[in-house]
Amino acid sequence: MQATPYLSIGLGGTFDHFHLGHQYFLHFAAAMGQRILVGVTTPELVRHKEEGQSIEAFSVRIAAVKKFLVDEHISGEAFPLDNPYGPTLAESLVTALAVTEQTVTGAALINQRRQELDLNPLPFQVCTLLRDSTGERISSTRIRLGQINRNGEVYREIFGTTKKLHLKQLSFFAAPQGKVLSENELAPDPHAYIVGDIVTDTFLRKQLPFQLAIFDRRSLRSPYSSHFIEAAVSANNLPKLKNKAGEISFELGQWLEKYLNKEKKTGFQSAPKFLEIEGEEDLATVALATLAPLSTHIYYGQPNQGIVKLIVTEQLKERFASLLKQPF
Repeated sequence: MQATPYLSIGLGGTFDHFHLGHQYFLHFAAAMGQRILVGVTTPELVRHKEEGQSIEAFSVRIAAVKKFLVDEHISGEAFPLDNPYGPTLAESLVTALAVTEQTVTGAALINQRRQELDLNPLPFQVCTLLRDSTGERISSTRIRLGQINRNGEVYREIFGTTKKLHLKQLSFFAAPQGKVLSENELAPDPHAYIVGDIVTDTFLRKQLPFQLAIFDRRSLRSPYSSHFIEAAVSANNLPKLKNKAGEISFELGQWLEKYLNKEKKTGFQSAPKFLEIEGEEDLATVALATLAPLSTHIYYGQPNQGIVKLIVTEQLKERFASLLKQPF
C-alpha cells in the first residue's frame, strides 16, 4: 500500500445535503493524509449562500460527515468551522490542505495569514469537482435549486421527450400530494406557484401574491371563464403551450426549466407570470414540482375537495422522478 504523504490534511466546507461530490472529496483527502480534519461551516458562515433557507441544520450536516468517516473507515474528525482558518494557524495540527477548484482562494488566504504569523505555508492539493451527465458540477446549491439529486442525477433529463403517462402514474398523481386547504385557509405566500383556473381565479380575486400561474381556461374539462384572469393577462404578452391530457409535453418541460433558471438569476423576485396551456394543464404540477427548488410551494386544485398546498422536498422530487421514469 502506498504511504500517505502527509500526517494530517485539513479541509472545510458546508457539506449541505451530503452528496456524491462530498464523498469523492473526502476520499481524495484521505488518500493523501494519515488523518483528515474536516471543518463543517457553522450557520453564521452559510447565510450568504444561494437558496440559503434550504440549507440543512448544522447538526444534520456534521452528522453526515461523521457517519461517512466511520462507514468508510477514514481516520479523522469533523468539527465546527466558524472562521476561514480553523486549526490551520497552529504549527503542528495541520500539515497540508485539500481544496476544490472553487476553494483554492481559501488555501491562499490561509497561507497569507500563516506568513503574517511567521509560519511556513501549507502545501495544498486541488480536487477536481465531480460532474453530472450534462457536464455541470455536482453541488449542494444545485440540489437546493432542485436541479439534481444527491447522486448527481439531473431532473430535467426526465423531460427530454414528451411523456405520456400510463394509468398507474395517472392514478398516483390524481391523489392529493399535499395538504388540502379551503379557500379561507389560504394565506399570503410571495413565492407561491399556482396551477389551475379556479386556483388562479381565487388567488387573483383574494389579491394573494404568486410567482407563476398556469391555466387552460377549463375546469373539470368544461370551459371556464374568469374576468379576474382576463384582466390580469390582458396587459401581458401571454405565452401559450400545447399539452395533451395525460401527457407532459417536451415543450412544457423546456419552458418550465428555462423559466426557473431565469428566476434563479433574479432571486425568484420577478413580477408574476402567466402561462396558458392549450389542452390540459393538470400535470404541469408534476413537472413543476420535479424541476422546482426545494421548499417551493405549489397550489393546485383537487376536484370537489379544495386547493392542495404541495411543498417541494427531496423526498417528493425523488418520488415523482422515480414514478415518471417507470416504463409502461
